[in-house]
Amino acid sequence: IPYIVFTTVAVMNVVTGIFVDQIMGASARDGEHLLKARQAEMRSQIQELRRMFIAGDEDHDGLLTMEEFEALLQQEEVKVFFLRMDMDIHEAVALFRAVDQDDSGSADIDEFLFGVMRVRSGLKALDMVSLMYDVHRLGVMLDDCIGSVHELGVEVHGLEKVRPKGWTKKKPLGKGASGVMIA
Repeated sequence: IPYIVFTTVAVMNVVTGIFVDQIMGASARDGEHLLKARQAEMRSQIQELRRMFIAGDEDHDGLLTMEEFEALLQQEEVKVFFLRMDMDIHEAVALFRAVDQDDSGSADIDEFLFGVMRVRSGLKALDMVSLMYDVHRLGVMLDDCIGSVHELGVEVHGLEKVRPKGWTKKKPLGKGASGVMIA
């Protein structure tokens, strides 16, 4: 009987090992498949965005103006594309305004592609920390400017109202959880 029990346990261990090995192999292949599928989807979306950009660039100057973009958004296939990316038309217009960094009213293809794909991937926590840090730096710069104006003896009415409530001059920075300096 001990021999039968020992043999049965040994066979069960071998069978379990084979089963676990098969599952681990399938899991790794699924991960690779998922990664490849996501990359293929991203390439397809970029190609589609590139085609839309070229089709929307009516004057062929390599820039898509807000007017050209708004005209492009009237096409049904473009509306469907943005819906598939979980963006409604109003978000697409806001995106275009955000991509147009220099407020020129136009964006080149790289700015446009990067902006759309960045929004599609969603705002990350690191982006928020970076924005908080930038806002803090701008506040400190504003405080410096207000201080310089007051030091010059120039009185500017209402300028104090611009400073965020509770903001103190040259507030020291502290490190956030990610190691990025924040207020």
